[in-house]
Amino acid sequence: MALGEFIKKIREERGLTQEELAALSGLERGWISQLELDNIKEPSAKKLLKLSKPLRVKLDDIYKAAGYVKESKTEYKASRTPDDLMSELMVSMPVAIPVVASVHAGPSEALDYAYWARTKEAKNLKALLVKGYCMSPQIEEGDIIIIDPELSPSEGRILVCYNDGEIFLEKYGEHHSCSHIYGVIIGVNRRM
Repeated sequence: MALGEFIKKIREERGLTQEELAALSGLERGWISQLELDNIKEPSAKKLLKLSKPLRVKLDDIYKAAGYVKESKTEYKASRTPDDLMSELMVSMPVAIPVVASVHAGPSEALDYAYWARTKEAKNLKALLVKGYCMSPQIEEGDIIIIDPELSPSEGRILVCYNDGEIFLEKYGEHHSCSHIYGVIIGVNRRM
């Protein structure tokens, strides 16, 4: 349907004459008449806005009739379930990871919380407060390291190791001495 036909149809549905629409919109009756006859090929957005209010029609509908906005031929279908949307929302929110001072079995009291971007893969992240200068300048005393205990070590990654009651950090490679891997470091939060 052309813009002129659309405007005339809506105007008549609302029970308005061209004179009444002109008075309500602040536009000239002659201009409205020419528009309805499709003699005005590219009316301004400002004038279309003035028509939308007294006609009680969405501006987008007028723009579509004018050809300013292309109407989509495809129908929108929700491809995501509410569970998918909730999962995406949860992933977008950072996770609070309790920071502990040592690695041992059983619950530990949290010294603080580190906040880290949540990922679908990382489910059981740990945070550990670093004591001592072991891998400066990458990791220094007072830093909080974020550990993924479920991530498989790969060449060059830094591991948190546990041997004979001692915790230490070591770069994974051909000659690593780590007998018990507590986890792989995936990030460092610097203490201020």
